[in-house]
Amino acid sequence: MKFLMYDVETANRDVGSICAVGWACLDGDEVVDSGYSLINPNMHFSPYNTRVHGLTEKDVQNAPTFGEYWESTLKKHMESSVIIAHSAAFDISATEQALKYASIDDPGIDYIDTLPIFEQFLSDLPNHRLETCAEWAGFTFRHHHAQEDALAIVAVVNALCKEFGFHGFDELIVRGLVSKNTLTNSFKPKEEKAKKSIGTTIGIPMWAIEGYPSTEPIEPVDNALLGCKFCITGDVPGMDREQVQALIERHGGRLTSSVSKRTQFLIAGIYTDYPDDYVSGKKKTALELIEQGEAISILDPQQFLDLMRDPMANGCFCRYADAMKAKQQQEEEKARKKEQRAAQRIARAERNEQKENSAKPKRRVLRLNLDGTIVAEYSSVADASAACGVNVKCIRDAANGVQRTAGGFTWQFVEDSQE
Repeated sequence: MKFLMYDVETANRDVGSICAVGWACLDGDEVVDSGYSLINPNMHFSPYNTRVHGLTEKDVQNAPTFGEYWESTLKKHMESSVIIAHSAAFDISATEQALKYASIDDPGIDYIDTLPIFEQFLSDLPNHRLETCAEWAGFTFRHHHAQEDALAIVAVVNALCKEFGFHGFDELIVRGLVSKNTLTNSFKPKEEKAKKSIGTTIGIPMWAIEGYPSTEPIEPVDNALLGCKFCITGDVPGMDREQVQALIERHGGRLTSSVSKRTQFLIAGIYTDYPDDYVSGKKKTALELIEQGEAISILDPQQFLDLMRDPMANGCFCRYADAMKAKQQQEEEKARKKEQRAAQRIARAERNEQKENSAKPKRRVLRLNLDGTIVAEYSSVADASAACGVNVKCIRDAANGVQRTAGGFTWQFVEDSQE
């Protein structure tokens, strides 16, 4: 059986937006052929995906499309091999969707996912991401480079066979969690729903909805939402996350990945495949924080779009501003009370110190020869110790009669009221 280690990278959240392909043919434990190609998906690159793999539109502008690379290279390898990928559902669904975009019939790709195999045989690892498993195998590579990812799979597979005494990958998959009779095209990607532009119907400029330069910094048109942090759960109809992010950044705001005390707005989008009463984890967190007094506004998709149309005049922003003002007043009141309590503690400590000092008569210290003649007089035991180099405790004990002498002298306390 021939195996083809396979990995793809995508340009954006569209699963079919393949921008790089890497593969390696495995015969026994030897790589007999391998390849890598950039792919032009003819789609925009999201900033998030670019941060992951480092590729941009400029890098792939002269690269073949996926359909072209399929016909020239991939087809002959895939049709005669079982595809091996890590978290294979992503790579296979991306491939099938890219074939659909290229109007190429799905050949019925046979594949094996290495994730459950690695989970079974490397159960002691903290996780089973490809980079973690490759580190166990002693293989160094550049993650999210498609060909290096494919070669990393080879390295881990070979290391597993060596570790457990398997005679090739065939035996590994039979002994593992995945059996051969479950390998045939078990993943079918969801049909993509056509995205309709809603910019003109809600009064949002079209540059904010479609075709914005995704790899260029987004310059705010105003600072109406400067410092405001947004988080999104679910979907805003007709928009992907990159478009939502672009709208927020155009007003100086920021889209974050999780809800926290620093979040100002949660966009509670639509979950089409869930019951109507479904509440996501992010929304639950936001509701809990609101109960604790945090100023978080939860917006449905239309409220979010209304806010983007005119933040300063929008009721959602006004309610948020009022909530933030009330919270600021509460914080200021807490700070004022804290300062007041601190001042009271200081005043109380000063009064106690004055009271203690006034209750004790001030005493001078006399240093005397053994015949009783006065040698010197000091205002305190500390001054006496510093002057003659005798331990403070010894001077005090001698003056109190606990010991006869200290430093070859006798000592005596004299209260200021005494002559």
